[in-house]
Amino acid sequence: MKTTLLSFYLFGLVCLFTQAQATSYFVINLNDAGTGSLREAITSANADASATDAAPHIISFDIFNGGTISLAASLPALNNHITIYGQAEQITISGGTGIRGFLINAGKTVLIHNLIICNGKLTNEFGGGISNAGDLTLEYCTITANNISGASSQGGGISNSGSGTINMTNCTVSDNISTNTGGGIVNYGSLNIVNSTIANNNGLDGGGIASYNGLIMINCTVTSNSGGGIYYVPGSGTVALLNTISVGSAAGNDVYTSSAATLISGYGLYGTVGASVTFNGSSNTTGSTKSAVFGTNVLANNGGSTQTIAILSTSPAVNTGTANTAPTLDQAGQSRSGLTDIGAFEYQPIPTATFTRLSEDLVTVYSNPGNGVFDMEIGEGIQGTYDWKVVDMKGKVLHNSGNIEKGNGAQMLQVNLSAQTQGTYLLIITTGKGIVNKSLVKL
Repeated sequence: MKTTLLSFYLFGLVCLFTQAQATSYFVINLNDAGTGSLREAITSANADASATDAAPHIISFDIFNGGTISLAASLPALNNHITIYGQAEQITISGGTGIRGFLINAGKTVLIHNLIICNGKLTNEFGGGISNAGDLTLEYCTITANNISGASSQGGGISNSGSGTINMTNCTVSDNISTNTGGGIVNYGSLNIVNSTIANNNGLDGGGIASYNGLIMINCTVTSNSGGGIYYVPGSGTVALLNTISVGSAAGNDVYTSSAATLISGYGLYGTVGASVTFNGSSNTTGSTKSAVFGTNVLANNGGSTQTIAILSTSPAVNTGTANTAPTLDQAGQSRSGLTDIGAFEYQPIPTATFTRLSEDLVTVYSNPGNGVFDMEIGEGIQGTYDWKVVDMKGKVLHNSGNIEKGNGAQMLQVNLSAQTQGTYLLIITTGKGIVNKSLVKL
C-alpha cells in the first residue's frame, strides 16, 4: 500500500513538470464569451483533435490582477484532453442558477490548476462546481459555495461518476451544500486526495465526503461539516485514510459507513466513529475534538494559494503522524520538517532566541504601501543557505520560502502581503550564522 500511494503522489509531480502539450490557448479577459474568453478557449480546444492524454491542449490565463469570470451559462463540457492553468493573481469561475463551473466527459484527461470554482447552483444534478466522468487532476484549487438541491442531487461541490478518477492535491473544498449525499464531494469512481482541506460543507449523509467506491486520503483535514465528515457505502473499492484528521462534524459521525466495513487507517485523528467501522492499521486516535485540534482557528490564508486551518501547538496532531506517505510540504507550502503532523497543515514553531541576532543592515526592505508588496534585498553579508518566513503577531506563519542558496552579491526577492489585513508582520531571515528580523507594516 505504501508503495502504491507514494507512486500516485510522485506520478502527479512528474506529470506537472514534464507535461508535453499539443496547442496553447490564452484567456486574456474576464468576459463570459467572445474573443479571448475562457469559453472561446474551451470551444477551440475541444475542436482541435490533435491532443492526447500525454500531450494535452494548454489553456492559460494572462489577466492583469486576476478577477472573476461570471458565467451567463455553463461552460462547454471539456470533451478533449485539456490542461487549464490559473495564474498568480487568482482567477475565480463563478456560476449561478443552473450553471456549474466544469463538466468533464468520460475518457478525457483534464488538469485544473489554481482556480477558484464557486456559486454553481443546480437542481436534480450531480456536482454543483465540478461534475467529472473522466480522469481529472485538481491542484491548488478552491471549490466553494456551490449548491445542489432536489431529491436526485448529489455532490454539492464535486461529483465523480463511476467512470471517473479524481486526483486532488493542495485543494480546499468548503461551504458547499447538497440536500442529498455528499455536501462537499460525492464519489462513485476513484478519488485520491492529498494535502487538502474539506470544511464547512453540508449534506444529508457525508457532509464532507460521501464515497461509494475507492477513496484514498493522505494528510487531509476534514472538519466542521454538517451531515458527518467521511461517509462510506461499502463497494468494490478500497478506503485508506492516512495521516488524516476528521473531527468536529455535526449531525453525523466524523467517520461512518452505511454497513459493517473495514477501512485502512494509519495515524488517523478522529472524533466520533460509527459503530459499523473497523480500522485496519496502527496509531489511530479517536474521541478528539475540534477545539483540541484547532482551538478557535478557522479557514484562513496561512500561506499558499488555498485556505487552510492552522492547528494549535498543543494539538494532538502535532508530531504524531508518519513521514512514510506524507508530502514534503504541507498544503500551505510549509516544510514538514522533523516529526510529521497529522492533517493538511504542519505546525511551524517560531525560531527561539538560541540563534544569534544579526544586524538588520544585512537586509533592506522596500515597500509599496498601496498594495502590500515588499521587495527585499539580501545583502552580500549573507551567503550560503538561508530561508525566510513571514509571521503575524500571533506567530502564524504566512509565507515560508524553504532553503535558498546564495553566492556573492546582492539578491532581490519579493514578499506579497496583498491578501493580508493592515498591520505589522515579522520577516525572519535564518542563516547558518544567525537570524535577521525586520518589521513589515502593511498600511
